[in-house]
Amino acid sequence: METELRESSGFTWTVIRPPRLTNGPHTQAYRTAVNRPLSQAKGISRADLADFMIRSIADPATYQAVVEISD
Repeated sequence: METELRESSGFTWTVIRPPRLTNGPHTQAYRTAVNRPLSQAKGISRADLADFMIRSIADPATYQAVVEISD
């Protein structure tokens, strides 16, 4: 899938790779790594993942990028 995205033209895309999803609280205390591995990624709450997804929509640094995320 990621290969297809990279080879497609005309699309703005972001791949977000969360580890294990939890039902934890919305804390906004998460870490991200753009186009590189994120060490010790163990889990993230669905609420924090959603928070990042909304915030990253307007962030050009995440366009055509793979983002790893974890608490």
